[in-house]
Amino acid sequence: MTTESAVAVLESVTTAAEARAALRDPPPGLSDAFFRRVVELSQQAPHLAARLASHWRTVRDLGDDPGLAYRAKAVGERSEGKWRASARSFLQAGQHAPDRIRSLEYQIGAVDSLARAARIEEAIELGSQLADRLSKAKRRDLAARVRLNLANACLWADDYARARAFAAKARGDLERAGMLVERAAADLALSTAELFGGSAERAETIAREAASTFESLGLSHYVDLCRVNEAQALRIRGHADEALTVLLAVRQNLSGGGGPELARVTEFLGHTYFALNLWREATDAYGSALEMKSLADMPINVANCHYGRGQVSLALGDLDGARRSFSRARSIFAKSGNAVWAAAALLGMADANLMSGKYEAAERIAHTAVSLLPERAAEFHRCKALLVAAEAALQRGTLTVADVARLRRRIQSLGLLPLTWKALEIEAQTQTGKKRIETYRKMFDAILELRALTRTTIARAAAFNDKERATSAYLEALLERPTPERVDEAVDVVTRSRSVALLDEILSAASITERQAQDLRELRDTINAELSSLEPPSNSRRGPARSQTLARLSRSWIEAIRVPMRAASRLPNASEYDSTVFVRRPSGIAALRNRTLFEIHASLDELTRLLRAARYEILAPMTDDSCRPSQALSIANELRSKLLTGWESENELNRIAPFGLLWSAPWSLILEDIEAEAELLPSPAFNATSLSIRIPKDPSVAIWASESKDLPRVSDELQAILSVFPNAVVCRSAGQVRELFSGCAFDLIHVAGHGVFSEENPMFSHLVFEDGDVFAGEIARSKLKVGLATLSACDTAAMSTSNIFEADGLARAFLARGAQAVVGSQWPLDDRAAEVAMPAILSALASGTRLSQAVAGARSNLKAAFEHPYYWAGLVILPGLGQRFCKEQNP
Repeated sequence: MTTESAVAVLESVTTAAEARAALRDPPPGLSDAFFRRVVELSQQAPHLAARLASHWRTVRDLGDDPGLAYRAKAVGERSEGKWRASARSFLQAGQHAPDRIRSLEYQIGAVDSLARAARIEEAIELGSQLADRLSKAKRRDLAARVRLNLANACLWADDYARARAFAAKARGDLERAGMLVERAAADLALSTAELFGGSAERAETIAREAASTFESLGLSHYVDLCRVNEAQALRIRGHADEALTVLLAVRQNLSGGGGPELARVTEFLGHTYFALNLWREATDAYGSALEMKSLADMPINVANCHYGRGQVSLALGDLDGARRSFSRARSIFAKSGNAVWAAAALLGMADANLMSGKYEAAERIAHTAVSLLPERAAEFHRCKALLVAAEAALQRGTLTVADVARLRRRIQSLGLLPLTWKALEIEAQTQTGKKRIETYRKMFDAILELRALTRTTIARAAAFNDKERATSAYLEALLERPTPERVDEAVDVVTRSRSVALLDEILSAASITERQAQDLRELRDTINAELSSLEPPSNSRRGPARSQTLARLSRSWIEAIRVPMRAASRLPNASEYDSTVFVRRPSGIAALRNRTLFEIHASLDELTRLLRAARYEILAPMTDDSCRPSQALSIANELRSKLLTGWESENELNRIAPFGLLWSAPWSLILEDIEAEAELLPSPAFNATSLSIRIPKDPSVAIWASESKDLPRVSDELQAILSVFPNAVVCRSAGQVRELFSGCAFDLIHVAGHGVFSEENPMFSHLVFEDGDVFAGEIARSKLKVGLATLSACDTAAMSTSNIFEADGLARAFLARGAQAVVGSQWPLDDRAAEVAMPAILSALASGTRLSQAVAGARSNLKAAFEHPYYWAGLVILPGLGQRFCKEQNP
């Protein structure tokens, strides 16, 4: 029996008895072959390394070097993230080694394991002793390996200067000894030292060089570790979207074996989602990491997850939750001897004080955090702490222009783009007049530059989530003296910040790959299995209510449908058609129109109260069909007086670009008396108008009809529309709908049936069919081409108030596929009203009527049939980019 065949036997058996029976006559060199195979597997499939290492007792008793058996045991434990046990086994290996030099060599791995177990000082003390003894024994190669482990130990303590020194010295000796694997590992350590204690750009470059070496040696596991560093560098440099792509690829490679590296990658996904302002997904990633058993033996990574949760709580305004998470993280970091991240957690607590108005405490704590950071290290954390201190000093009136300008120059010189816009925001607030506006312009340019680094729709849509206050302050500065030129600039700011992700999506025509489509099919099954359902209200085209425990599914969906794409080379300017642009300012709400500012004489709280009351009264017929409309009409009049006072002519107000809570305003009711139908614009750049939209002669038409017992009028509606468009393609199931996703083009798509709007997860908004749901996210990512969409289902024009910069849900999905306009309902659509309105709209369109007139005619029919605005005021028009219809695109 050869050593290779003996090890192969050990890999094939499961019990110690089987192993001993198979190795009755073990070959010489068994211990060395066993150890080397465990190491090889740890670099390729860590779970297999742990499995093989479980036979260490057999090799200890039957092999020729017990020390190597203990060493293999240590490597197996390390593969499972059992760092304390691994350290003990490496030390036992030294005790059982056959000679003094090998005793020192066998203990080297304990240095890294102790460091990962957060026993940093023990690791450094042991490593220093081993390096000194090996150097004296003239084994510079082994001493270099110890220094490499010392470098990694210092990295766990965030002592980047010492880590860089150890790694650099080790690298030279390892290269001279021809130890390519260890030399590449030293490069990886240097990359990590640069990552947080130097230049993220250099860190990325070094990580790629190390990955190239590992790849040439066939060590895929180490290639993945290098790519994790690359992802970290990308995130720090502001390329969080690209970092997500890298991490997801690494996670896929690691998913078969699990182990500590998978847990760390999941943690890093949390950091990356947070950088993308995808806060629910970040929370879920941190939770997933903490659930992994292998993370329990890595206290620093556990602390990192609690720190990340604190950051998310801050972003969501949960200041008590933030303080708890930061306090827990700080305690673990401090016990682990990690001063840098203990300071970072302290900085989080300073941030919480800043947000709660405790400015003196915030400034004091931020400066304490700075004092705890090592000199010339952790520059990102240092600059972030100084920004918190500067903002607190600004609120206290003690910040000087020179101080903040100096800090901003420092941040820019380090290339910390994620912090640059914040520094400019603070600097602008110390200035006045033209200089203040000029600094705000630079801030907005920095925000746009940071956003341009993202490459997917989801990331771009979330890019402004944490910058709304800064953008509002810029608008406030412009509109303090609202000259026509400044109003134009304000409209340009809105145009460049609202629904730009949707514009990119339309202009790039991004769609998913077949592999992604398969992932979505599997995910749909999971979603449908997980979501609970309730009976829909009678006569309503609202589908079953869905549970909102969707954070993990939301993250899975994002990961499945990510479509990298270029930003549009040039986004459209504001439409040539005048629109009324509502903006939020620190002082309240304003409207911009005809190069003029109109103040809205109502606070956000007052408007919120009125809008909630309006929705309650408008939806009253859902439970009491006999209720009178007087209260709903009275509230609508009050909203009209608040929002429209001071206009020269209300007849020009049909094009509205709302934001946030104003998306939920009953605009068709508020603007009831104007001549044209109200149009709700995702952004002033959306330049189509229902006043000119007509469908071509002999149009290509598709009808998606979900017929069910609780919606008996859908069948009648379908027959009425087929009498107008007899050649229409009719889809009665989700499966038939998806057959159109491969690239079919239709001038008109009409949808009739149950619709569900998910405000918390708009991508999960969906149309309900008997064989399953069709989600907004998959429509948007299909290759379908749409000229006009009429959506005869509930809440199809509802918008999420959680993201005031982007249109959401089903309306967005059809706009993303190129629709010139979407007709949808802002609230649940009554089955009887739909049967009256939709055939009227489509019949008018078929006869050549413009869209605005067709909807107006249908509304008149509804008013004649129903007195209450619940039935006739829900339909609205959302214009698109004004591209040509499909027949004109494909003559």
